[in-house]
Amino acid sequence: MDARSLLTSARYRLRISIAHIPSIYLPLAGLHRRDEDGAKVVTQASDLVVEAFPRSSNTFAVAALQSSQPRKLNIAHHLHAPAQLIKAVRLGKPALLIVRQPMAAVSSFILRHPCVSMSLGLKSWLHFHRALLPYTSGMAIATFDQVTSDLGAVIDAVNARFGTSFNRFEHTTANVEKLFRVLESRDKKLSGDEKINELSVARPSIERSKRMADLELQWQAARLRRQREEADSLYGKFSALAEASDRRLADPNGNPNASGTP
Repeated sequence: MDARSLLTSARYRLRISIAHIPSIYLPLAGLHRRDEDGAKVVTQASDLVVEAFPRSSNTFAVAALQSSQPRKLNIAHHLHAPAQLIKAVRLGKPALLIVRQPMAAVSSFILRHPCVSMSLGLKSWLHFHRALLPYTSGMAIATFDQVTSDLGAVIDAVNARFGTSFNRFEHTTANVEKLFRVLESRDKKLSGDEKINELSVARPSIERSKRMADLELQWQAARLRRQREEADSLYGKFSALAEASDRRLADPNGNPNASGTP
């Protein structure tokens, strides 16, 4: 690893160490100048907070939600830090956490940031979700699969949890394809290149999927077994909360057979 990669890795380790502390991390995050649609820190003026570990459909969710509203919402998003959601809960702001299966999230992340090792990426995933576990009662939770298959239902769950009235995103093929074109244009704008970067663009990518499959051997390394097991356990807890929210939305009266299951 060259000197520049070592420095980037060291900075990322420092970021992990403070990413759960709102009083330290959020003021620092607010100092960075970003593009108009880029990361935004939660404040009293925020209408909603949408956050996730990187590569967990945060971009898709925010863009789709914004596209469905009659006015542009003030959404805090893309810090990829637990401090953002912790602060949102403390402020009583509507907040949505998106969780993705750890191997997929970490592998996609390190493809985009090669200087981050599988070990460091997994450490970051664990830190993010460990820090949020005590605050789950103050936020809505959805899985990556829920967001990417029926975001309208996720928005319904946010509205039910917080008494908000955000418009649904109608998850049709046409609407999704239209949104993907918008995300591709944004990716080109940020990169300054007319060619789409298949490792970074915020929509499904065959190239990325192939490359992620190649990382499975690194993920399965014996030295990562304990961390993998903890990550799988954490993901199970968060996804169970997301599924419970889905069931309550389907039947607010708590009828276990509302879905028609005998």
